[in-house]
Amino acid sequence: IHPTEMPGTLTRMQRYDAVILQNVSAEYVSPPQQRMLAQYVNNLGGGLVMIGGPESFGAGGWANSPIDAILPVESQIPSQTV
Repeated sequence: IHPTEMPGTLTRMQRYDAVILQNVSAEYVSPPQQRMLAQYVNNLGGGLVMIGGPESFGAGGWANSPIDAILPVESQIPSQTV
């Protein structure tokens, strides 16, 4: 489904074993949905997979989001040193 069609409650999320965000920008998942998705993972043991691409992780605006806090990687793009 398109990210904007993601269920908006934990009760409805319980129907799913996992959520896969494949090259999805944070702008398509509202802040309340992001918080709910983090609760789905932390409280209900739901799975979350984020697959890279130009619209994911830091480039997709996920840095410092509720989703960033539960990922096993950092979304913040490190500054480059020369």
